[in-house]
This record gives sequence, structure tokens and C-alpha cells, in this order.
Amino acid sequence: MDKTTPISRVRCIRPFTSLELQDRGEVSFCCTEWVKTGSLGNLWQSSLEEIWNGPVARQIRQAFYEGRHEDVCKADVCPVLISESEKDIFAPQEKNTPFVLTQEIITDIAEGKTSMSQGPSYVLLANWDACNSGCIMCWPFRACYFASDSRRAVKKAKKEILKNLDAAIAKPLARDILKTFPSIRVLGLTGAGDPFFRPDTRELLLKKDKPKHLSIALFTNAALLNRRMWRKIAHNRFLYINVSVDAAEKRVYEYIRRFLKWEQVKKNILMLGSLRREGGFPLLILNFTVMRSNMDQILPFIELFADKGPDLIYFQRVRGNIANQENFFEGPDRDEDLLKKLEEIKKQALALALPGCNVQFGNL
Repeated sequence: MDKTTPISRVRCIRPFTSLELQDRGEVSFCCTEWVKTGSLGNLWQSSLEEIWNGPVARQIRQAFYEGRHEDVCKADVCPVLISESEKDIFAPQEKNTPFVLTQEIITDIAEGKTSMSQGPSYVLLANWDACNSGCIMCWPFRACYFASDSRRAVKKAKKEILKNLDAAIAKPLARDILKTFPSIRVLGLTGAGDPFFRPDTRELLLKKDKPKHLSIALFTNAALLNRRMWRKIAHNRFLYINVSVDAAEKRVYEYIRRFLKWEQVKKNILMLGSLRREGGFPLLILNFTVMRSNMDQILPFIELFADKGPDLIYFQRVRGNIANQENFFEGPDRDEDLLKKLEEIKKQALALALPGCNVQFGNL
């Protein structure tokens, strides 16, 4: 690469802006399913600062400078590489993006630096899967939830999750992450588990003395985000609230998201929709993971929620081999008939979209 020529475009900005903290101490730039390189490093062996500008991180940045993104990324899997074009680092940034290009980052990219002069502007705390639900798509990670149907056994299983190995590193990280990287502009909570069930992220949300420039990208199942909880966290500056909800009726919802109650979740979503319309926060996203059990819920879901306040209803496919042959997209249970049916549903779904509520099918 000729470093005398300023760089103005890169295929993806995440290697220059972002860190995702995964379970078992692993650290990545983005979803680990999208990359070929594995993790950038492990927090049980290195500090975050060392990992951010470590050898793997620098190799990936160099690959992006040289246009070799397919050497390090799965171009047929990553939604960024599939659906987005090159990023002009000098162009105005899109609204509500968590991947903030600060002036320091822009300068580093323009100069072709692989060792960044400041920390990431976005960090996602996906490093602890403590959750109040036993979703069937997460079953391999929370098998202890399914060992028994008794409430006492479930309560015991949740206590074990709160005491697992990741807890030892997750708690101090949530407490100190803003001191470690004062460069952070957006903090993602959480990408794993639920931020209101995880004690570390719940405490962080309740805390009031956070930097004024900090925004929160909130990912939740909304079961614990009722009006009382909202009053406790409303002081935060939210970039957006992303609610994972995969059905439009009690029977299907409570089958997919075990131990959560549909009526309470629906009530909380409607409350969030009202808050969004009143200007309580700038963006409400409803996220729906499509699988065999809920494909017929797509149209009722849009009819139920599209006019209740969300800005975006986002459908994505389930991944991996999960119980009851739910993944009809790939693997041994791929179902061509259902895939054709889904294409017809998608056409109908887009016709149902209302002004002010965007409907997207991310990787379907």
C-alpha cells in the first residue's frame, strides 16, 4: 500500500471503531460468526488496551486498507459486506449509528495507521449470558434451564448462571469500562443475556454519573423493562432501544421464550412505543428471529405493532442447529417449501408497512 496517498474509503469501519466483549473472555471487532480470524485476544490473558492494538487487530486493519477483507471476513455471511458499500470516512455519518467515526479515528484511517491513537468509540458488553429467559434458539448456552420444569429448579439454574466464570470478569469490566476507554461514545448493553437481569449492566444503567457524551444502545427482551424500571433509567441518553420479541401471541411467544410472560412483555413494548412517540428516546427497534415455529407470526406481528411506535421492525433468520428442527434455512433441516412460503410472506409484509415504521428482512 502506498501510504503517501490518503485513505478515504474502507469496506467496513468496525475494525477501527468497535470492540465486542464476548463470553469466556474473548474479544472481537464484531459478531464472531462473521469472521475467519477468531478472536482478537482474551481478557483472561491480556488487557483490553493490549488487545485493541494487538497483532491480530493490526493485521485485520491492514487487510482492510489493502482491500483484502475476504481474507479475514466471511463475505457471504456478514450483513455489512452483503448489503453495504464502501464507507467514505469523510461523509456525514448516518443517524443513530453506534459506530462513531471521531476525528481522531478519521485521521488514523486517512493516514493508514493500524495502531489506533485512541480507544474504540463503540463497545458491546456481550460478555455474560446471564438472562431471565431460556429461549429455544439459545438452548445450547442455557441447557440448565431445560433440565426441569419446576420453578425451584429454574430459580436455582439462574443463580448458577449469575455465579458462572464470566461473572468474575464481567462485573469489574462494567464498572471500569468507561475509565478504561474514555473514547467510548456508545456503549452496547448487552448482546448476551438481558441488561436488566445481569446485575452488572443493571447497576450501570441505574448509575447517573456517566459522561455527557455517552449514549446507550440497549438490547433487551423487555420482560423487566416496565414503567417502574423506566423511571429509574430514564436519565440515560439512549441511542436506541432494541427489543427482541419473536411472536404475536401468547402460545408461540411462551414456547420460544421460556419463562417469560407474553402479556407483560406486550404491555412493556406498548409502553416503550408510547414513550418513543412522546420523544422519550430517539429510536425503537423490534427484532424478530424467524424460525419454523413463528414464520406464520410475521404478518400478525407487523399488524400488532407497526402502528404502536417502533421505527423499525427487523426480521432475521435463526442460526445453528437447535431443538425441534427450527432452522429451516440451512443444514439438515433446510426446507425449500418453507423458504418459498417465506418469500411470499415477505412480499405481503412489505405491503403492510406503515409510514414511519420501516420493515426490513436482514439476512432472509
